Amino acid sequence: MIRRLRNDRANSRSSRSISSATTTSTSTRKSMVKKKGTMVEERKKKSKKALMAMSRGSKSSKSICSTTTISTATSKKNTSPVQAQAQAQARSQKNDDAKENGDVSVKASIFDNLDDDIVEVSLRPMTAVSESDKVEVSKESKETDANKKKAKKNTIISSSGEIVDPQNWGFPGYLTQEENDIYEKFAAEISTKDKSWRDTIFSFGYNEGEEYAYCRWLRARKFVLKDTLTMIKEATALRFSSNAADADFYPDPETALGVEEALFKTLYPQVFAGHAKNSCPLFVSQPGKIQMTGLECITTIANMHKYQWHAMIHGAGSEYRARQRADADFRRFQSVAILDLDGLGLGTVTGSVMDMIKHQSYVDSLCFPETMNR
Repeated sequence: MIRRLRNDRANSRSSRSISSATTTSTSTRKSMVKKKGTMVEERKKKSKKALMAMSRGSKSSKSICSTTTISTATSKKNTSPVQAQAQAQARSQKNDDAKENGDVSVKASIFDNLDDDIVEVSLRPMTAVSESDKVEVSKESKETDANKKKAKKNTIISSSGEIVDPQNWGFPGYLTQEENDIYEKFAAEISTKDKSWRDTIFSFGYNEGEEYAYCRWLRARKFVLKDTLTMIKEATALRFSSNAADADFYPDPETALGVEEALFKTLYPQVFAGHAKNSCPLFVSQPGKIQMTGLECITTIANMHKYQWHAMIHGAGSEYRARQRADADFRRFQSVAILDLDGLGLGTVTGSVMDMIKHQSYVDSLCFPETMNR
């Protein structure tokens, strides 16, 4: 009897202990589930806040998202491991495809282990522009506008509306409306002058053509009518004051020099030699090889000035006319010059040499303008 009472008490204590343990386990599980649910909600809220911050763009962010698309997909709570792995692979493949297309794909999975909401954000980056960058862009924009205005101002547009290459500036067919008006005034003014003016203008012969000869003189004074007329007046006076016009500009070089031309050129090497690719006569000069002492032994400075008139009017003029006969497209009476400066130094450029070069340059620029092609 006593033994049975002891067993009943023991069974009662064991039953109460099991009941208490069962109650404790149940409450613990409920508490854990509740806590877990709270954590899930908190993490969802944090993730959504982070994504919203990314879409707005923070001050410290290095890029600005122009478009943000958020799509939420809720998966089944009871997803098997095989399904979870398949979903993960699908997300990874989709992310790679988005990167290949040039977008930045950000996929934030909230509690992957629980397979809760999956939030996908597709972002297209745009470079952030700081205040200093805006200032730089503004400066560059102003400089670009200034350069465009400068280029437009310096651009030569013919009367037909075409942009003119600098090589063609001031030539017939490439004149602006303003230059064309000046040309007509110039032609009208020359028609009132005597023959000596026209002889000065057509110094290489009337084969040059009126429009090319007139434009050549106008280019020399930048199409300023008054300055061009003054230049022609001074050139005409120089032609007669030197007595060169009375002597027909010395058609015979030996008469001008008082010595054979070939001997003169050995001491003063400059000669026309063929023509360039653009059909202009080719002129080669070697100022460093001038032997002034030898020249003064065979001729005089005055005779060399006479020879210059012969070299330009009869020599260069005959070269231009010959090219015109050989090439029907040759209209511009110009030459391509090659200066060989070998041997040119302070010792060779003496006072008498410089005086002669200055005189020749003055005559050429005043009486034979715009004859240098390049």
